[in-house]
Amino acid sequence: MLAKKIIFRIREVFRTPYVYDSGTSFDADHGIDTERINDRNIVRRVYRRLRGFSNYQALPVQYLSQIRKILLTSELKTLVDIGSGKGCVLFYLRDMFDYLIGVEYFQDLHELAIFNAKVLNTTNIEFVNIDASCYRLPSNPCVVFIFNPFGEKVMTDFLTANLDLVTKDYLFIYVNPVALHVFEEFGFRSCATDLQNLITLRKL
Repeated sequence: MLAKKIIFRIREVFRTPYVYDSGTSFDADHGIDTERINDRNIVRRVYRRLRGFSNYQALPVQYLSQIRKILLTSELKTLVDIGSGKGCVLFYLRDMFDYLIGVEYFQDLHELAIFNAKVLNTTNIEFVNIDASCYRLPSNPCVVFIFNPFGEKVMTDFLTANLDLVTKDYLFIYVNPVALHVFEEFGFRSCATDLQNLITLRKL
């Protein structure tokens, strides 16, 4: 079992960069770069995995469409993307919120997100270059989006830092919820959606 896990991690580090088909690409339509896995720095990619972070991956378009449907019934005006990468989710949902915040630990992805925002002439998104375990959510209820950006320890630290703020009015949207048990230990209740590996969470 351990050998299989090691092989999986090695393959993940060296996997071939993937680009969406240009006919359905959000990037191609807007002249930005959020979809490509274009970090070929092997040392940096290995470091990210050892730190418990996922290597960069853009959210598949079918999830973006489903998330929009979920948000149609929400009256929350702020979105926080934890592990926002190049800003794909923020740009795709920017018309649904008054204010959006992208929280990204890695400087290179943070800078790419800022560049993309300038290309799109977007003015309602703030980008924060910080470790999520130190980040404090807005005091007013908001939507918190998470696409499996890191492992159990960082997720635990993030929730611990914000537990005094979070109420049942905050809505968490979690894709590929590998650390779901951490939320459950903190008293969150999950609800399934129409897509596998996409859930919503609220504090009880």
